[in-house]
Amino acid sequence: MKKILNIAYYECVAIFHDRLLMMMVLLVPVMYSCIFGAIYFHPIITDIPTAIVDEDHSDLSRQIANAYRNSPAFSVREDITEYSDMEAAMRDGRIRAGIVIQKDLEQRVQKTQDAKVLAVYDASNLVWGYNIRKNVRLVINDFNTNWVANQVGKMGFDRFEQKQLLSPVSYNLEVWYNPTYSYANFMLFGLFLMIIHQISLLCIALSVPREREKGSWLQFQTAPVSRFTILIGKCLPYFLIFLLHYLLLLQIGIHFFHLSFEGSTLWLVLLGILYVGLMILLGHVVSYFVPNSLQGTRFIMLLSVPFVMMSGMIWPPTHISPFINGLAQLLPFTHAQKMMRILALKDGGWEQFGSYILTLLLMTGIVLVFFLLFCKKEAYFKEKDPQTVNCDTFYPTHKQ
Repeated sequence: MKKILNIAYYECVAIFHDRLLMMMVLLVPVMYSCIFGAIYFHPIITDIPTAIVDEDHSDLSRQIANAYRNSPAFSVREDITEYSDMEAAMRDGRIRAGIVIQKDLEQRVQKTQDAKVLAVYDASNLVWGYNIRKNVRLVINDFNTNWVANQVGKMGFDRFEQKQLLSPVSYNLEVWYNPTYSYANFMLFGLFLMIIHQISLLCIALSVPREREKGSWLQFQTAPVSRFTILIGKCLPYFLIFLLHYLLLLQIGIHFFHLSFEGSTLWLVLLGILYVGLMILLGHVVSYFVPNSLQGTRFIMLLSVPFVMMSGMIWPPTHISPFINGLAQLLPFTHAQKMMRILALKDGGWEQFGSYILTLLLMTGIVLVFFLLFCKKEAYFKEKDPQTVNCDTFYPTHKQ
């Protein structure tokens, strides 16, 4: 135990002596979480920039226009009143939606002819497009219901008869697990796990290349300590720091960015221990095969974008090709983000995410077996290589 703590203390000294590494280990995860949280600070899309082109200029058209003006989903640009101006404004990005009320709308309604309101929206950004389409329908449906109820009321029907005529079949809508359609709940839990994934891998994967570049790795190789002692000693500081970051990031998300969390804290901590431990272990094994710090940095930085896209966090796995899905199953992030979403939003238990825990445990076992088979102490020790190091019979200490 003393040897492990000595190596861990040496690693801590190395972290705090390197200002860039210290910033990455201590500050970057929290900084990234605050940036991502600020992006989703308004988790529901409202005040969509919208133009209304009223070609009818009738009392009915003004009522329809006011229905959109009074909806919190839309923010109407009063300076855009012509179709050509609306088209130019949408191309420039000044508006995202347009409502065009056709000419002779009121007359067509009075004659019980087909009357339509044209809704145009910018689908180049699908988040805007989805929300515009949904809210356009909500506004026009509410308007139609109220208008027809008013007309039926003029015929002498009471409220009960109006309801039966307008809605002979009604429905109740219940939204489970994310009732506000919050994009923050949908995205941030997975992004927090990706922050831990990337920064922890980057930091621990440079630990062995750093020793080689300093000329001190030879002392670890010739010291009378086992591979597991070096493994645990070097990984322990990173494990404790990033486990703390994991818990801190979730607390920031829940308390400052109002993320919903319905699950058990015990399962949350267990997931953190498994996930952070696997990342640190995997990063240490990778560090044995990285030739230098520059190559290690380049390699780790390439991982984040494909991992997020392949994992099923954003796009449903049922609509991803089987080949990509198969690759995604090899990634710890895939299983961790699925478990996190079930735990946080659905208050799931072992029946829902037990397979993900077992998979993370299996991955940990596979990485340990790989470490035993391929990460030998003598793997980088060549007696003929002249190295200007103090090749003592013990590993480096913070005094050297």
